Amino acid sequence: MRTHYALIMKHKNAQIRYNVLNKCFRSTTKIYTAPDLLEECNKALEYEGYEGIKRRQLYKDISYMESEKGWSVEFEENLKVPTTKHYSKRGYRYKDVNFSIERASELNDEQKRIIKEALVTLKTASGVPQLDLINLDVICAQLRIGLEEKDEREEIYLRETSESYRDFSGGVFIEKIFNLIWEKRATKIIYTNKNEKKESVIISGYLLKEYNLRWYLLGITKEYQPNTTLIALDKIIDIQETKEPYIKKPKHIDKDYFKNIVGVTLPKDSTPKDVVLKIKKEVWPILKARQLHWTMRPPTEHEDHVTVKFKIAPNTELENKILHWGENIVVVEPPELKERIMERTREMMKNYNSAH
Repeated sequence: MRTHYALIMKHKNAQIRYNVLNKCFRSTTKIYTAPDLLEECNKALEYEGYEGIKRRQLYKDISYMESEKGWSVEFEENLKVPTTKHYSKRGYRYKDVNFSIERASELNDEQKRIIKEALVTLKTASGVPQLDLINLDVICAQLRIGLEEKDEREEIYLRETSESYRDFSGGVFIEKIFNLIWEKRATKIIYTNKNEKKESVIISGYLLKEYNLRWYLLGITKEYQPNTTLIALDKIIDIQETKEPYIKKPKHIDKDYFKNIVGVTLPKDSTPKDVVLKIKKEVWPILKARQLHWTMRPPTEHEDHVTVKFKIAPNTELENKILHWGENIVVVEPPELKERIMERTREMMKNYNSAH
């Protein structure tokens, strides 16, 4: 599955760069030079958790956008930007600033290939049986890039890539739930609760989120609004139509809703805090590769351990991640998270001491 992960990351990284360049090339208030474009691209990549690019890659991206494989874009000719060193640098702006790659009406062969590759990856890696029915050529013929402006599009399908995948019973509902979210329709969901008892709820869904090989539906119910409801898809028994009105999605529920936490459980106090962990050096290479959270700062190395800081809202999933590594991780800050880990450790000791 590492190949699938690499392909997804490669295309995601490239699309971020193309979107940034597209925005810069359309600007009517500033003329961007190569250093400006490089800075804008790297800021966007860093924000999304990717490594920056070098100037060589920038020029490759511009050439690709100009080519038939890309979008055959045209730039203003002889556009110069004066510098303080008595010479001018080349500036980049679309010949027609109304043009946007996000509104390109048709896909070229290269873009179709990329989408085919992504769909094949999804089919083979997701465990969603309905995707086997997809005709890739038909899909690619029908797809269009950016029917809406980026800021107006809704992202409702959030995936975290894991090292391995598996099929699970909830997978049969993904496509149906996705369509209900997209069409903004409330639905009645029958599922088993934490006590393994059957329960039903009418929910207006907003996001599908994958974490730790499980999919979750986030939405709001009439009874508990404005609080959100989270349902694991593998707990769903049935989905039924309802005439109940759809509750409009609150503005704070967007693609960044889970940004400041590990997993899917949003704590009552979701304000990010400085979380400092002391990690033994022998396990640090593994934890570094499996980055706990995107806010991880460069570590401080000591003789037998490293100290790592995150900006994150502590929750149950973060506690579980820390406890998973046992004596190899110690919480330094914040005090309340440290106390919570100690409390759970004491409870574990009590359970072991009372075990027969």
